[in-house]
Amino acid sequence: MIRLRLFCILCLFIFSSGIIDLGTELRFRRITINDGLSLSSVYCIYQDSKGFMWFGTEDGLNKYDGKNITIYRPDQQDTNSLSYRWIEHIVEDIRHNLWFGSRGGVTWFDPKTETFRQYITSSPEKPGISNDTITKLYAGTRFIWIGTMKGLNRIDLNSGVPEITSIESVDLKGLDTRIQDIQPDNEGNLWIGTDSGLFYYSTSSDTFLKVNFTGEITGSLTVFSIFPVQNSLWLGTSQGLIRYNPASNQINSYQIPEALRLDPTDHTIRKVYQDRNDRLWILTQTGLFQFKESINKFKLAIRSTDVSNSLSINTSKPLFEDSHSTLWFGSFGNGLYVIEPSGKIFQYQNNPGNPQSLSENSINCIYEDRSGVLWFGTFGAGISIFDPYAHKFELMKQNSLDPNSLSSQFIWSVWEDIDGTIWIGTNNRGVNHYDPVSNTFEYYDHNPGDPNTISHPSVREIYQDSKGILWFGTDGGGLNRFDPATKQFTHFQFDPNNPNSISNNSVRAVLEDYKGIFWIGTRGGLNKFNPETGNFQRFLHSEADPSSISHNFIYSNLYQDNQNRLWLGTYGGGLNIMDMKTETFTAYLYDVEAPNIISDNIVFSVFEEPEGTFWIGTNSGLNKFNPETEEIIHFGLEDGLPNEVIYGVLPDESRNLWMSTNLGISKFNPELLTFKNYDVNDGLQSNEFNGGAFHKGHSGKLYFGGVYGLNIIFPEKIIPQENEYELVITKLEILGTEVEVLPISKKIRNGIPANKVIEEDGRFYLQENISYTDKIILDYKHRFVSFEFSTLTSHNTGKENYAYMMEGLDKEWLMAGNRNYVSYANMRDGVYTFKVKAQNPDGIWSDSVATLNIIITPPTWKTWWFILLEVMLATAVVVFIYYYLLKVKTTRILKQQYEHINQVNKKLEESERDLKELNATKDKFFSIISHDLKNPFGSLLSITEMIEQNFKSSTEEENITGIKKVHESTRHIYNLLDNLLTWSKSQRGKLSYEPTDFNLTNVVQVNINLHKNQAEKKGITLTNGLGEDLNAFGDRDMISTVIRNLVTNAIKFTDPEGLVTLKAVRNEKYIRVSVIDNGTGISEENQNKLFKIDEKFKCNGTCNEKGTGLGLILCKEFVEMNGGEIMVESKLSEGSTFSFTIPCNTDPESSSG
Repeated sequence: MIRLRLFCILCLFIFSSGIIDLGTELRFRRITINDGLSLSSVYCIYQDSKGFMWFGTEDGLNKYDGKNITIYRPDQQDTNSLSYRWIEHIVEDIRHNLWFGSRGGVTWFDPKTETFRQYITSSPEKPGISNDTITKLYAGTRFIWIGTMKGLNRIDLNSGVPEITSIESVDLKGLDTRIQDIQPDNEGNLWIGTDSGLFYYSTSSDTFLKVNFTGEITGSLTVFSIFPVQNSLWLGTSQGLIRYNPASNQINSYQIPEALRLDPTDHTIRKVYQDRNDRLWILTQTGLFQFKESINKFKLAIRSTDVSNSLSINTSKPLFEDSHSTLWFGSFGNGLYVIEPSGKIFQYQNNPGNPQSLSENSINCIYEDRSGVLWFGTFGAGISIFDPYAHKFELMKQNSLDPNSLSSQFIWSVWEDIDGTIWIGTNNRGVNHYDPVSNTFEYYDHNPGDPNTISHPSVREIYQDSKGILWFGTDGGGLNRFDPATKQFTHFQFDPNNPNSISNNSVRAVLEDYKGIFWIGTRGGLNKFNPETGNFQRFLHSEADPSSISHNFIYSNLYQDNQNRLWLGTYGGGLNIMDMKTETFTAYLYDVEAPNIISDNIVFSVFEEPEGTFWIGTNSGLNKFNPETEEIIHFGLEDGLPNEVIYGVLPDESRNLWMSTNLGISKFNPELLTFKNYDVNDGLQSNEFNGGAFHKGHSGKLYFGGVYGLNIIFPEKIIPQENEYELVITKLEILGTEVEVLPISKKIRNGIPANKVIEEDGRFYLQENISYTDKIILDYKHRFVSFEFSTLTSHNTGKENYAYMMEGLDKEWLMAGNRNYVSYANMRDGVYTFKVKAQNPDGIWSDSVATLNIIITPPTWKTWWFILLEVMLATAVVVFIYYYLLKVKTTRILKQQYEHINQVNKKLEESERDLKELNATKDKFFSIISHDLKNPFGSLLSITEMIEQNFKSSTEEENITGIKKVHESTRHIYNLLDNLLTWSKSQRGKLSYEPTDFNLTNVVQVNINLHKNQAEKKGITLTNGLGEDLNAFGDRDMISTVIRNLVTNAIKFTDPEGLVTLKAVRNEKYIRVSVIDNGTGISEENQNKLFKIDEKFKCNGTCNEKGTGLGLILCKEFVEMNGGEIMVESKLSEGSTFSFTIPCNTDPESSSG
């Protein structure tokens, strides 16, 4: 019985392995420790909502931006770090925070602030999770669910700060055992597989339920895998496959036949998965099965013996379905399996000789990113990346693991047969004949003991003539004629004793002309071959004959034009054109002193366009040759070529030219004169191609061979890809130093303003990672900035181009090429916006533009205190000049009056009265100056004193507010001086009264702002009660002086903590403005003295403030000059109300601020 079982298993394995095909070559990119990966074994891969890739390894967490890797590791001295270095699970919650599961607990991570929070096993001092070994993480809308080796835990997200929510109160035995799987159903409820069975969680009632199976299920049951389908669940368990219907509580149990199991006693199913084509896949110790429930049949699809990765918590091998419904199955030791929707299976393994193969045969995890690129985390060889969109070209390579592949990776020649098959000449392995229909190779190699084989294993030329006969030019064995129908070879080799034999055994080119004559290019001259006679006529270089061929080494293809001329290129003798009638040659040679000739004497290829233009591929670029004018135009690196060694030139149906070089393939548009270059990242065999290995087939396909295989190009199928780049600024540097995320401790201690870049101990910090920041504020001394940026794309091949602009500095977009960084130096203070966009390799610019707003604060000489110093100095100069001029003027007036008295006695009394009036005016003027200047200067001093005392501790906003107040106060001092001069003129009848429409509300608010500090010093509340915009007609400066004096007096005579309010009432003609205080009040007797100059009333303020009493006299004169009147209502100890009227402005639209 045992022998029968083993025989069945063996037969099954043989059968199943027979349907597995190595398939078309898949090409992988790699990320290893050489690229910055923290460790070579990768256990989980995740792409976050921003577009960054995250890799969990045994030695830390890796963040990848498409170019650079940032590593996060735990720090035992810092809880703001990972809880453990071995990361095996990554999920993202609805707030875009990341959660990492490890062997040492769970870590929450905010990528904006780079803040970590650890959740580890509970202790008496701190509650935590039930166990540190995490087996499963699931991100729900309300909870993060954590499966551990000792039960289920969850963290509530709704509280903002995640906290552990204990489920110990749930009295269900089994939830404290190992959690194997957590899966949601269509209604958002959870199904939990454990070592003690299946559990159900209802989101609506927040309750748990254990599922008790009946019938065939007995004893202990471990549920390893859950897959919800419509109305039921598929379960992979320790007792086989189960289909469970929750509504009816019915189960159907299925067992893999004993003959198909490696261990007859093991019923375990590690994973169950139903794909989009409703195929059910079962993963066991034996391998991957497909199960058809309708016929109750298990079919072994892939034998992959479970050499389980004991280092991983997840014991099942990865099975993943991509967005195209293709299944990817990663084994441990057998490589990668691909199951197409059709059911065909392919296997891919590491090939040590092929750097584009799978990097390792043991696969830990599989992930597909948003762009459709597949990522494979391996055990010991980093990450392999397969981009199904990157490889634009079909590739044929030698595969040491596949006997049905090219016999050599080094390709010398290629030809597409008229029957659609392909003939490929290799280096030292003969000719390969490939049938694309059957995907099979036939090999023709040199056998010294068999004359009916090719004469040499290196085949440099393949040509099919008009009769279907193939001609093989070898590199040492001469020319071979091969009849595909009879499989017979005929050899033509050099015979030193026969002048009619071929001139050299190294054959590089074959051409049949219009008459059926063959032309053979060799390393030893050109040969004309008549197939009827079998004789060769030689054409060799002769120094004595200028019409002979210029060099004997024929390298390029041979071409016959419609004027019966033969074109050929030599290796050292330039381009030769042979007149086939006269059999004479014209040579075009390179001359360093002649610019309009061929660019190099080594010519690899010749091609003619239909209108007669020739394109010549040389060792020094592409040449456009007009045979009529003999004009030659060169194209090289500066024109866009990736490399100037042009091996082959082939046209497509759109009249583009495709060229093979030593640095990839280049596509040239002759009309636009533009090049588009392709390299290994686009699917080329390598960047290095070979001379002679190029051909355009009857199908329109282009063939180019190189040192690592053959590329087949379908030009019409190469469609430009849309640009879906997610552009992000990934690094900010100041003065050459990277700006870091501010640590929590510094943030709490310093209270750093948001978006402000700070410097501390030579290092620079921001509160958020620059990738998540939209604005930064820089000090003037930090205006030397650099930026790095990335497209965050898995298609990143290094061929994307960038354009950038600094709005406020640059007037247009600047091209950066493929350089992903840019610097700006010595920027001025101001507001800027940095922008960057990307262009994909197909020339399409991204819709996404990364932006960063930048504010550079002003330098010292533009700061408020420097400006204040300048204003005060200017004010002092003005005052000094004024007093000097006033003194000169007064002296002159007194002298004139004195002379006048002496001369005219009869006018003595009148002159004496004028002199007294003038002296009274002067006294009054100086009194007004001392009274009115003192208060504004007092306010100014108090503001500057406050700024001086609180500058360092104040915020930038408070300092700016203080500067504004200083500026306002200084401005009003200047206005006051001007008003005093004006009042002086009024006393002499020279006042210029300039009424205008103005906004009275604004004037009131300006004066309130001016006196705010004065009021705050006494604790007085100063209130604007006007409520709405009021427009008046009068002299704005006079009215402002009136309000200023009334507010000053109200504050002066109001007790500390008192109240001063400004109100206004409007009627049809006038506005009545009132300044109301609850201060000391004025007696009725003194009220009559307030507005009389000859009866001065003086009284100190509540805080012993001094005054002259002339302010109210000034108010009375100015109000009356503006057509109004001033009045007072006051009671001792109750306060005063000073009011005045001013004409209304009947046209509000004409009022000024």
